[in-house]
Amino acid sequence: MNRNHSAIVNGFNHSERHARPLLGPQFDSTAIPNPTRVHPRVNQALRSIPKRLENSSDVSLKTLAAVSGLSPSRFMHIFTESVGIPLRQYILGLRLQRACSELMAGATVTSAASRAGFSDAAHLTKTFRRMLGITPNRSLLAKAFTFHRPNDSPDSRARSG
Repeated sequence: MNRNHSAIVNGFNHSERHARPLLGPQFDSTAIPNPTRVHPRVNQALRSIPKRLENSSDVSLKTLAAVSGLSPSRFMHIFTESVGIPLRQYILGLRLQRACSELMAGATVTSAASRAGFSDAAHLTKTFRRMLGITPNRSLLAKAFTFHRPNDSPDSRARSG
């Protein structure tokens, strides 16, 4: 794994890493198909995104294109080619990841929406439903992240209880 890719991955906390399976690989900050093939200027922008999201800074196409030193249209083309999804979808996936993390940590939907960069709870709920097919309900998230050991079948749990 190259150093730039590691910097992107390490920009997310432990809970956000656990939220990735729910969102799928297309929204995973580590899902850059081949980090060595990512255009160096896109890599500059990718490295800045986690910090910008954390600080509620601008992550618009225009701003990230300026960070990379490319025109917005050229940046969008190269970003999509390098990462495999458009910038807007990538940013939205990272925001959903953050919202999942906040919800799993016990935050309210309103608080999670605010911390993840959504305009309000309704926007987060609508986006959640559209992208994931569920509402941002903590109990649903908890079920989605319930993992069992390979030999932990319902029969073995019933016998041990």
